Amino acid sequence: MVKSKAELNRASENGKILGTFYGSHLPYSVDHKSLPELQESVPTLAELTDAALKRLDKNNNGFILQIEGGRVDHAAHGNCPSGLIYDQIAFDDAIKVVMDYTEGRDDTLVILTTDHGNANPGLGAYGSGYSQSPIMLDTIKDYKHSFEWVHRQLNVSWDDTSLDDGITVNRVRELIEYASNTRITEEEAIMAFQALNGDFRAPFRNRQGAAGVFSGIMANYNGIYFISTTHTSDYVELAAWGPGSDKIPTFVRNTDLFDLMVEMAAVQDYTTF
Repeated sequence: MVKSKAELNRASENGKILGTFYGSHLPYSVDHKSLPELQESVPTLAELTDAALKRLDKNNNGFILQIEGGRVDHAAHGNCPSGLIYDQIAFDDAIKVVMDYTEGRDDTLVILTTDHGNANPGLGAYGSGYSQSPIMLDTIKDYKHSFEWVHRQLNVSWDDTSLDDGITVNRVRELIEYASNTRITEEEAIMAFQALNGDFRAPFRNRQGAAGVFSGIMANYNGIYFISTTHTSDYVELAAWGPGSDKIPTFVRNTDLFDLMVEMAAVQDYTTF
């Protein structure tokens, strides 16, 4: 077992290894890039992918590796644009590691997809000729932290509907502004405070919680708005390369991909119940 990035780097590339680098889910990439202690102790998804491939490649019988950018889903549930975007970039970096590994090989099938959509974030059209939209989206690059980080500073979870005594509207505003590097209004800070206390009311009940209210406030400045904090039924992207990828039709149920995976891995006998 390894518990830090340094321990992972020192670990043998032979045999099995279990990495536990954080108390719960790994931190969002936007928080990772802002906190040196996380950069030092927690490996990135790309680094974890590289470590896994180096070890699994030693198996002469082949291997099955699943890599998940799981916090993209969490960020969508939390309507956190910086959490979503930076973790999607981290996933792209992991894909690059896989692409480098499969370059020139003809024995490795890679399937790149997701199991569902989530929250449907969209960039609104602002300004004359929509000219403000790119400028507003560009503010995301200056975000320091995720909404999750804000919650942790306030000592509340996503499910909490009350703040500790002593936490003020100004404190909530201070944390949101620091995390997003964006000035918000007092009225917006009050709405965020009310949402954290379970007091905010909106016509669509899904938007009454802190995630919906936080993202709605920031949409005034970054242009990104989410339709919900739940999974959505839209089509999702599917890409594949390597042997067997030609068997994937243009449109496919994601559950049908399982049959292709077990066929190409020759493990059908192990999936019969």
